[in-house]
Amino acid sequence: MKRWGLAVGCDNDKFNDAQRECLKYNVFIRLTSDIPEALVELYKEHNYLLAANPGRVITQEQLYQQIWGYDYVPMENSLWNLEKPG
Repeated sequence: MKRWGLAVGCDNDKFNDAQRECLKYNVFIRLTSDIPEALVELYKEHNYLLAANPGRVITQEQLYQQIWGYDYVPMENSLWNLEKPG
């Protein structure tokens, strides 16, 4: 059995296992086991978080907290090197 998901910090009550979706920022985020596809979803979530806070400075720690749901720093520059897939 495949493990589905991306560390998006989704609460259990907002996760739809059958659809493999998570409700976050009032948007359904599709979870995947495919790494390139997961990066596309992460890129979309990152952009949505920035767009939802126009004119507001968001720290790297706040981005990690909102995207992953906890204080997690996998690599020093992982968010700054995130490029649009394709």
